[in-house]
Amino acid sequence: MAINLRVTTSAFLAIVCAVLTASCRKAQEPGEKEAGPVVPKLALVVDSKTVELPLEVMDVFLVKRGDAPEAFEIRGNGVMLAGSFPSGVKVDYGEHWEVLVGKTIAISSKGGEHYNEKNSELTLPGQGALPVIGGSFVVEQVTGETTEKGAPLKGTIQVKCKTSKGEQTFRGTFIVLAKTWG
Repeated sequence: MAINLRVTTSAFLAIVCAVLTASCRKAQEPGEKEAGPVVPKLALVVDSKTVELPLEVMDVFLVKRGDAPEAFEIRGNGVMLAGSFPSGVKVDYGEHWEVLVGKTIAISSKGGEHYNEKNSELTLPGQGALPVIGGSFVVEQVTGETTEKGAPLKGTIQVKCKTSKGEQTFRGTFIVLAKTWG
């Protein structure tokens, strides 16, 4: 009888350990990559309310030679934000997205691809398309692995627009899939 009790107890403990191991998830540490699908969006506070705008992509236009800065376009439904990276900041052909982390990157009124510059603008509910006259963003984290859809970048943003109320700065967060071209 004692042998059967030991076997039964051992089997019970093995099952409990297996269930606990399978059901426990490690808490995410700062700087760790997030799991699950990325939902690209721009979330801005407008008149004390958060407005979410879907983002399609952040295109980064690489430079083969010389000291010209790499340019970017962040696009989405009602969103076109363009500019160039600061001097010395290059994602480059190895797609070194981590070089963007912690850097303040200016948003320009016009920019993006060097041969086809775009006007930066933002379309907010009830306000129509607003010209962007400046702003900046900071990538805080590369939140996952790079896939064919891009590298997931997450951070904070402020966008300065001309509105019917004068110049207004909208602050918020973003997550976007970034790709390189060139």
